[in-house]
Amino acid sequence: MRALKFGFFTLVGVALASCGDPSAKANRAAEDAQIGAVLADLKPDATRPREAGLIAASHERVRREGDQLNLAITDKEPVKLISNLWCPEMDLTEENCVEYILVADLASSNAYVVEQTFYDSNDFVVVDTRSGAQTRVATPPQFSPDGERFIVVGFALADGGDHYALEIWRHDEDGAESEWRLEHGDDALGRVASAKVVSWEGDRIAMEFDPGEAAAKWRGTIKKAGDSWQLLKD
Repeated sequence: MRALKFGFFTLVGVALASCGDPSAKANRAAEDAQIGAVLADLKPDATRPREAGLIAASHERVRREGDQLNLAITDKEPVKLISNLWCPEMDLTEENCVEYILVADLASSNAYVVEQTFYDSNDFVVVDTRSGAQTRVATPPQFSPDGERFIVVGFALADGGDHYALEIWRHDEDGAESEWRLEHGDDALGRVASAKVVSWEGDRIAMEFDPGEAAAKWRGTIKKAGDSWQLLKD
């Protein structure tokens, strides 16, 4: 049985406009808005109604046939994600009581983002539009302007398992690979209630952190340090 997942750290999305012509910037801003809408409310009751509009805007790259969600992949067969809403009370598995909902179509980052809901929790699946490679992450990804990386905000497991606060993934057509994570409570971060990306330029990600409980917000920068990353307070 899957452990119940509790969110303790919220990422508030902001537009990360890409360089180039105005139409590219407008498209990227619209894609960032898709992720921002999910971050604002992660519940399936909020994400499910938006799927039809995303499918309509996909120019037939995405189709829904009943419980089956079809995602077009470049020069390959579509990725087919099939929901199974049968939830037997004494025999719950990852193969039943699961639903797939398209929450973002990020063409500029070569990715679809699909919410995968279970009987007691939800994850998000990043599907590469070039290869069909799938990567499961805890929360919706926010991509760098070049689409080569994304950042996700962490989670905690009810059974006391692994948890983290921030994680940066490298993304290419072979899928995504985690290249840095910062644990919740780490000396560089402390205990925070929420955070938001202020801007992302090259290898520098400006962040704002809110400890909550009337404590003062503070800003920091995540930047590349050799083969890794580090968070520095501004």
